[in-house]
Amino acid sequence: MVRHPAVAGSVLLIVVLWGWEAVFSPESADYAILHVQSYELQSPLLAPAAGVLLAANLAALRPYRYGTIGSYEALSLPAWRRSLALLLACVPPAVVVLLLSSLRMWQFAAADGAAGRVEIAEVVAPAVVVVLAGWLGVLGAQLVHSVVLAPVALAVLGLLVLVGLVSVDSPMRWLSLVAGEDAFGPPLPSDLMYRPAGWHLVWLSALALAVLAVALLVSGVPRRWGVSALVIALALAVPAATMQTRPVPERIETARERLLLAPDAEQRCERREQMTYCAFSEFVPYIDAWHGVVSAQLGSVPKDVAARRYAVRQRLSVPAADEFGTSGAAPTKQWNELDRRSGTPEAVSAATSWSAGGQDSFAENEVLGFSAAFAFRVVSGKPIGGDGLTPTCGGRGAVVFWLATAATEDTRLALRTLKSHTEGGYGFSMPQLGAASGPQFGSRELALGEAMLAMSEKDRPAMVRRVVAEWDELTAPSTSVEDAARLLGLPRPPAAAVDEGTCAS
Repeated sequence: MVRHPAVAGSVLLIVVLWGWEAVFSPESADYAILHVQSYELQSPLLAPAAGVLLAANLAALRPYRYGTIGSYEALSLPAWRRSLALLLACVPPAVVVLLLSSLRMWQFAAADGAAGRVEIAEVVAPAVVVVLAGWLGVLGAQLVHSVVLAPVALAVLGLLVLVGLVSVDSPMRWLSLVAGEDAFGPPLPSDLMYRPAGWHLVWLSALALAVLAVALLVSGVPRRWGVSALVIALALAVPAATMQTRPVPERIETARERLLLAPDAEQRCERREQMTYCAFSEFVPYIDAWHGVVSAQLGSVPKDVAARRYAVRQRLSVPAADEFGTSGAAPTKQWNELDRRSGTPEAVSAATSWSAGGQDSFAENEVLGFSAAFAFRVVSGKPIGGDGLTPTCGGRGAVVFWLATAATEDTRLALRTLKSHTEGGYGFSMPQLGAASGPQFGSRELALGEAMLAMSEKDRPAMVRRVVAEWDELTAPSTSVEDAARLLGLPRPPAAAVDEGTCAS
């Protein structure tokens, strides 16, 4: 069964795709959230399940396809035992899939900045789906002696899987083979996710046991054995279906709301020089990434500015303001009060997602958003506001843009990704936490900031010396873009083509 072209080809496809990524794009595994990756690996592993269904169906149909079914009556081995042997042959491909899913999670766990925890039930589920698919192929061959059934069954199962993947707000999605989550939703700590993966594994196992029992009953197994297996499957399926389709418990909803406003109860804080970093326990590995951005920025400003005390606190993303996904307002007032009480006044916010950069992912928005928020804190001396985007204009705006984008390779790559997703308009913003909060730059500030970035890429020490030497005047609220360009020895940006409203001057 493992060597069948449908099975071997699908497994080889997964190995090639994941192997190519591991060899030629190893950074894509960095900063993985393990409890998210635990369920995201299930979708691609449906390919081997489809291969096993086809292979098992063809194997069970062989005596009918070749007209040798009558000769089987001369064999001493009962028909139900021959069926059991074929059913058991579906187990080795499941072991191969379990090995693949385990190696995939090991790859993520061993990468830089891995956060969260591996969910064992999610990792085992693809192997059970493979067994279930193979047994469905055998049962289908026993009921319909035609090769047409397997493709039809795959189409129906594919439709059910698609419903399970896209119905992210319905608890009924757990009755499918794979239960999806909102791909655009912010990552949550594992305790706030609420994925009843254990009950889903029981549900899949119950389905597989029921199919096994029916297949053996059809082939003549002693009735008491088959009926007993069906009863056990039903005893497992009913509570599993009930438990996994419950709505999100109120305690989880309450905990999400509480930690949105006061995340400190579940966080650990670390002191590094003048910096204090606070993160959810599972996301402490992200501190190194934040510190890399912070250190690069503080190394590009005057010593007295860099010596001030700063803090970074991880926060949950802000829920959408309406059913259309419109960005909501960050609860800045509550956050500021919490930071004051916790000894981390005016802390800069950090999200629960991060990216190594250049992956064209939504996590890169948070990389650049965090860098911009910290740059704004350094330049202005105060945190970014939460009631809408904050116009960051003149020389101050150009310096904030440069500090944010020139900090690390990740921030530069994130800028490239964000600009590729921006279709123009009035100004350029760097929001974070899914909220309408972050610095917003006019076209002239953006042009000067990009000129500073280009010069910095050629000779960063020279750019840093110029900024440090003219820091006070560059970051003064009254300094215009023209004055900042003159101080830096850069060409004056052209006038805006229209009145942008962001930095209209």
